[in-house]
Amino acid sequence: MRKITVMLLSLSIFFQMNVKATSEHDITILMETIADFDVEVAEWEVTQIVKMSPEEAEQILLQMDDDYVIMKELGEHSKIYSGQPKNKLASIDQQIRIVEQAGRSTLQMTLSSNQWNEQVEQYYKLLTTNLQNVVNLNEIRSYTCVKVLDSDIIINGLLNDEFWSKLKVVHKSEQKETLQHSIYEKEIIGYTPLFQQEMIVNNDAINMQMMIKNTRKNKKQLIIGTPVILNEY
Repeated sequence: MRKITVMLLSLSIFFQMNVKATSEHDITILMETIADFDVEVAEWEVTQIVKMSPEEAEQILLQMDDDYVIMKELGEHSKIYSGQPKNKLASIDQQIRIVEQAGRSTLQMTLSSNQWNEQVEQYYKLLTTNLQNVVNLNEIRSYTCVKVLDSDIIINGLLNDEFWSKLKVVHKSEQKETLQHSIYEKEIIGYTPLFQQEMIVNNDAINMQMMIKNTRKNKKQLIIGTPVILNEY
């Protein structure tokens, strides 16, 4: 169990990542589909990563100066800038991190919340559009994760054929946990043409991962990620 997960997350830099031209956001598609099943979302997170030159990163830092509190940390061979917004318009936590190392810079913006409504969605689109306006859209690597509120009944409903049909998912792999005392019960990896990005693994397109996790309350939690779950492990 989780062999595919470990392989995807530890070796993903070697995989081809394709980005489709679409106005839809993966998080919007997931939330709309989940809402059709009257399921409550516990929390969600979207991480966007883009590589750039130090000069491009410097320009972004200058643009952030008025609206963000920026902290600078010097490492032995790196510079790390962390930004937090001075003000926010809705219940979204935003963190921006720029790492400069070996002559290249990597920007990572993480958005997260335990709410999803029209106001939150509009603010989310504003924040992501602001990033897209300063970098090449095709260079952005986006990872979406949604955690469903703990409920065995809800999870069983989401795992039925209707849910897969709504997302147009083609099953690629399903594994049950074999390790004793593991908090994870099952992993499903698949592909849907609805999502913006996909990873090519052994000539197969992968862009959806689902994990069933046993919680401390002896209930089950469903975690859905695209193209893979980035920060759960």
